[in-house]
Amino acid sequence: ESAVRYGIAMAQIRAHQPEKAAAALDDLLKSHPDTIEFIVARAQIDAQKGNKAAALKRLDTKLAKHPGSYALNITYAEIALALGDPGRASEKLKRFLDFRDDEPRVYKLLSRAAGDQGQQASGHEYLSEYYYLIGDLEGAILQLEIALKTPDLNFYESSRLESRLAKLRFEQDEEMKKGSAKR
Repeated sequence: ESAVRYGIAMAQIRAHQPEKAAAALDDLLKSHPDTIEFIVARAQIDAQKGNKAAALKRLDTKLAKHPGSYALNITYAEIALALGDPGRASEKLKRFLDFRDDEPRVYKLLSRAAGDQGQQASGHEYLSEYYYLIGDLEGAILQLEIALKTPDLNFYESSRLESRLAKLRFEQDEEMKKGSAKR
């Protein structure tokens, strides 16, 4: 029954009936307060209705209990970025990396948050990880090369970026050797 009610609420969201969907999700949350899908959908409705602060508060409360939830973290970051608060988005996503560091979307959102904060080198570094995780080694290398051209990099940042670039170039060379060996 709960799954059907959730499906109806999602249909109401798509039909631009946020009030009805919110009421249905509120009922579902009374009996299933820790169901991530219900929490995320309810927060998205809050955000759509322009109440992004309430959406973030709702998500923040549940993130305290479920810090490793992909859906909660991604939704939180997207709403925080839409709210114009890239610092909050970045903070949550960086903590999430402790649980899972292999999710391309996390790095894409981190890149956007860094760019919104004027941290170009970090933005390119995160975008490099995004490209790496989706299998675009060339794109990953290019992003690190761009990051290294950022003015005012300190020694630590520059060394870290150069080290990662060297690893990726080595991996690229190994792939090229394997490719030419097959011929």
